[in-house]
Amino acid sequence: MAIKTSISEMSIGDSIICEYVASAGVLGTFSKLGTSTATNIATTSSDTPNGSFYWIYVGNDQRGRKILVADRNIQHSISWDTLNKSGLASRTGLPVSAGSVDATFNISNTNLTLRLLSGGSSSANTENEYDTYIIGKTHQSLFISGSSWSSATSTTNTSRVVRGVTGAGSYSQIASSTSTTGYGFRPALVIETITAPTTIITNPELIKKVTVFTKSYAGAFAYLQQYTSKGFTNTPFKVRRIGKVFK
Repeated sequence: MAIKTSISEMSIGDSIICEYVASAGVLGTFSKLGTSTATNIATTSSDTPNGSFYWIYVGNDQRGRKILVADRNIQHSISWDTLNKSGLASRTGLPVSAGSVDATFNISNTNLTLRLLSGGSSSANTENEYDTYIIGKTHQSLFISGSSWSSATSTTNTSRVVRGVTGAGSYSQIASSTSTTGYGFRPALVIETITAPTTIITNPELIKKVTVFTKSYAGAFAYLQQYTSKGFTNTPFKVRRIGKVFK
């Protein structure tokens, strides 16, 4: 478990510094990933944070995306309703391109999303991200305690799930409009690596022309440049003909 300056260098349990600045009651701005030198946000959090915290790499989801979670509540006195309006409580989260971060988050060939962790539909439901990635794990000791909003909806229409009120694994249901020092925002950062798409050419006439005149990936690629206006792009592709693939 070490402090890194680049996402690509991180292993599970490693951390990377980041800066967060916000006005009272509203979502702030993330910046200076891996480079911040600002004083740490207080362990008790703040309603107007202006400082650093650490993202901790806690694991990968079923799609292979890296999941990083803030080591502390980076802001208190902000309601679940406010976070939800920003898209942070949704399953898809808030894309980094939505303006809540600066250019230091533009990691090549990745999609980055900010959101809340899921917290379980009930205290008996441990199949959620909070329990999966934090509770009982070796890196749990790296997290600073605090009552954190989760994305989970509780058994009542007006309440939402908060984790950590009376202990690291505790489960509570709090009115979604609550905006007090007792509850805070502990974001997750989801990092998806983008791989170049492969286009399968299936048009019989085009396949015939390509395979007759080229018989190779390089030749087919050059030949297909003229077809970019018909939906083909300059990305890797394969040409399929009679069960044979030309690359």
